[in-house]
Amino acid sequence: MPDEFSRVAPAQWKEKFGTSVHAHAVQLALIANGWWRNDKCPSESFAYFMESGDTDEREVIKYVNRMRNEANTAKVIGIGSFACVDKGTERGIEAADFATWHWNKYYMDRVRTGNKERPRRDFAAFVDAAENRIEYMFLTGADLEYFFSLVPREYLESGADEATSSG
Repeated sequence: MPDEFSRVAPAQWKEKFGTSVHAHAVQLALIANGWWRNDKCPSESFAYFMESGDTDEREVIKYVNRMRNEANTAKVIGIGSFACVDKGTERGIEAADFATWHWNKYYMDRVRTGNKERPRRDFAAFVDAAENRIEYMFLTGADLEYFFSLVPREYLESGADEATSSG
């Protein structure tokens, strides 16, 4: 939730990782996919596509490039390419739209009404059908605060090195 993120995120976190919730979601997806890649097919890389025209497009690209240029992160995320494309021009984006629709519906119908622990039946069926091949997280409240605490203070206080600050 953008408002909660802005309120709860430490200033040093925002300085290090940006202020765009969209950019954060992309960074989390890259890391999660990277961990999967390291477990299943470490010699492979991913080609990512993002629909162009989003108001945070520049910030997303900036932080993706930063991750690609940071040696330790680049080794985990394994990006072969990352490109902005016009809507409807690349296959696979409709799968992301499908998951996003379900996620947003879950948020509107459950999380906002205080029923976070009880997923919608269609969302639960979607997750079950994947047979442990997908993971999801919704960072809010104490979970969001815990998430911010996972990055060591020393890392947040260190300046970005030149390789990661370009982009």
